[in-house]
Amino acid sequence: MAAAHKAGDGPRFTVRPFRAGDSPEARRIFSEGQLDQPLPAFRRALRSPAAPCLLLAAGTAVYVASWSLAWAALPVAALLALLYLACRMFYTNYLRETLETDMADIDGTYMRRPGAGFWVVEDQGGGGGLRGVVAAQEFEGQPGCCQLLRLAVDRRCRGLGLGRRLTCRVLEFARDSDFRECVLYTNTGQHPAIRLYQAQGFRVTRDMVPLPGLSLLSWITHIYLCEMRFYPLNTGNYH
Repeated sequence: MAAAHKAGDGPRFTVRPFRAGDSPEARRIFSEGQLDQPLPAFRRALRSPAAPCLLLAAGTAVYVASWSLAWAALPVAALLALLYLACRMFYTNYLRETLETDMADIDGTYMRRPGAGFWVVEDQGGGGGLRGVVAAQEFEGQPGCCQLLRLAVDRRCRGLGLGRRLTCRVLEFARDSDFRECVLYTNTGQHPAIRLYQAQGFRVTRDMVPLPGLSLLSWITHIYLCEMRFYPLNTGNYH
């Protein structure tokens, strides 16, 4: 059943199951969410312990060898550019892989499989269109465990509580489908998402796990994989 919600005096929103024809907008919203991440990740990387030390060491080594501030600035600038490109590469590669796999066929991957689902937020105001997406499926290798994934909210509607409503919808689905717990994966750089999940009752069960295949990038940026779980699912209300 769809659930309507009004955020302040803004437009009304409805959380409903994915329908045929939603795919282009769903893919757009998810893509925008991922492409918004590299710059914040780069800024967080500059505050990590490793990145400033690496930049300082490179600049100092060149300065000692050349006694030129201009020459010393070159490796620093180059490393900054490489660091940003590495952050962007991580998110763009993840996005490409996702768009070519499960989100290439949302209906077949989620809507036609038992223990899986895909939901969207539809704007019932003057603008119309979709404003958020989320998916759920049985977690491979862990019977009784549901995985929340693909949560994204249109950048024009962030801060209106749509991420919370989508998260609640997955928890309701997991409970009604007799799953015992729900798991999700994010990264330690996504602080707003982690706060959202914790507010809904998720707990961090593993963190400081290097990004798959990118251990060096994790060390430099101090961005690691984070596992969060909600259990048990048979108690409590989701708000």
